[in-house]
Amino acid sequence: MRRIIVINQARFLSRSLARRAEPELEKQKVEEETLPIEKKSIVRGLALNRVDDNYLVFPDYDDDAELEHVRNYLGKLGDSIDSALKVKDESKRKSAINECLKANSVNALGISTLFGGLNASKKDQVQLNELIGAKDLALTVRINNDHLVAQLIQNYGTIEQKEKFLPLLASGEVNIALCFLDDNNATSTNTKVVLEPTKKGLLNGKKQNVIEAEKADYFLVVARTQLVTSQELYCYIIPNKTEVGYGKIIVGEAKKTQGINNVQFNDVTFVDVPVSLEDVCGTMVETHDMINDYATSNRVNHAAAAIGCVKKVIANLVELSHKKRVGNNLLANNPSIQATINKLSMDLFPLETLVYYLAGMADESLYKLNDVENMICQRMANKVLRQAILTISEVAGLEAVDTDFGYAKLIKDITSVMSLSLPELTIVRAIALPTIDSYVMNSKKALNKSKFVTLKNTLFNPTENQDFKDPKAIHFLAERADPELEPFCRDLELSTYRLERLLEKVCVKHAVELKTDYYTQVALADILEAQLGMVATIARATRAAAIGLKSGIAQLGWTMNYCYHAQRTAENNCDVLREYYELVASNPSILQQGKLVLNANGYPLESPIERNW
Repeated sequence: MRRIIVINQARFLSRSLARRAEPELEKQKVEEETLPIEKKSIVRGLALNRVDDNYLVFPDYDDDAELEHVRNYLGKLGDSIDSALKVKDESKRKSAINECLKANSVNALGISTLFGGLNASKKDQVQLNELIGAKDLALTVRINNDHLVAQLIQNYGTIEQKEKFLPLLASGEVNIALCFLDDNNATSTNTKVVLEPTKKGLLNGKKQNVIEAEKADYFLVVARTQLVTSQELYCYIIPNKTEVGYGKIIVGEAKKTQGINNVQFNDVTFVDVPVSLEDVCGTMVETHDMINDYATSNRVNHAAAAIGCVKKVIANLVELSHKKRVGNNLLANNPSIQATINKLSMDLFPLETLVYYLAGMADESLYKLNDVENMICQRMANKVLRQAILTISEVAGLEAVDTDFGYAKLIKDITSVMSLSLPELTIVRAIALPTIDSYVMNSKKALNKSKFVTLKNTLFNPTENQDFKDPKAIHFLAERADPELEPFCRDLELSTYRLERLLEKVCVKHAVELKTDYYTQVALADILEAQLGMVATIARATRAAAIGLKSGIAQLGWTMNYCYHAQRTAENNCDVLREYYELVASNPSILQQGKLVLNANGYPLESPIERNW
């Protein structure tokens, strides 16, 4: 009898959640799905050698008054944060920061005005994160976490949940902690909900590295729920305090981290916590979308915070270089110091450009399928942050680790923030695999395996090889860019052709390797990153030259420099992949080399002078 009640409850849960789908949203999704791929995603379009007219348009504010208003707001906020951070007592400093955020409605920025928010644009949010990244990286972690919570509830919550939680989140009266990760993985969660005959479920499990769990009033928890014939992921909004005798929530001690000490990370254990249908946020399908948003959607904001941090590093190192002498010369006159600081600035340029480019495109509601673009932002931000640490070490020397200076804390904060990012392997796969899937699904060329199978170990015949090296232009991108950038527009177009031809061949002969070989995925991610960076920088430099910015000439020069190296990176990786798979055809064992060290439990080769054979 108990089993029948539980099964009926599971069926009721499935039917009720299915009825939540709104017809208008479904219609909108259908319309978006019918768009060609180049109008849904920039990276996916380039991989298919398709270009939309808006790729080389750099989005901007509609009027100067709007931009001036945002700058005034950020100026006031920056002064308030500086005052709060100067408070010496730790508890008072945290209170001052919280009051500063409430007074300036920081948590309300991304929330719709219908629910008491400010409905700020993505460009506004990017500028906010850049400002706070220059002040304190720990603060950016907290703010981005709060913004992500509001975004998930606003996009996937029920009307009742939106009306209940969003106004409270906007005013800062309620804190909701995200409990998505078991062992740093959300989709393979061991946290489960077992349905009871009372039409309630019992939540059991442990979530790791929850941000600010001690202060949370509610938890947003992903758990696996037992339905009739399967277990499905659902997201629940659960109050922190449970009724006496109805389960308990255990928040572990705050972890001691190397940097960003103003942010607390706790493990949270749920023991027989009651949940009901009203606690579910989103449907089963939407839960997977929520997990995807959790992993990808806020990456542009994180990258913006990295921009602010690195700009602060550059400013501090430039100031140090103009003050510190080695012998009779200032550091600023040392060619190696000049080259080191310049390299960091040149690495920052494409990241800054891409962040504002993607934020502007989001404000214009263009290219809504931007998960790959967001992950490219995260990858570029990680590279720039690593380069910032190296630059500090090279320019500041021993002062970089001297606790009397501010560099040691900055390095610790940067390292800690990078540890919160996804691993490089995960980021690379999140860039490469969706692009490959998109190519297979959207390619107009028939991927007929028999057409390409030959006894030769080459991907291209001589004619195809010549076309690969010197393809013909079909998009004429230079017509939409500044005349001085014409060679680089042509390079971009040739790069997209080569990638499309390479994917056409490799998807036929080596589809399995594409899905599993990390070397291939890294090369493909490098190509896609270079192409997207070229698009964004060309669009930015064209805008700067067109409106006559003071730095317009400098931006053209930096764009030329970046595009030159990016084009070489893309071309070299295409050549490497082509030759790599020709080598794989003759020697398949090369794909197993990555396991050699692990299988040998260490470095597998004997000493170069070993004689005991």
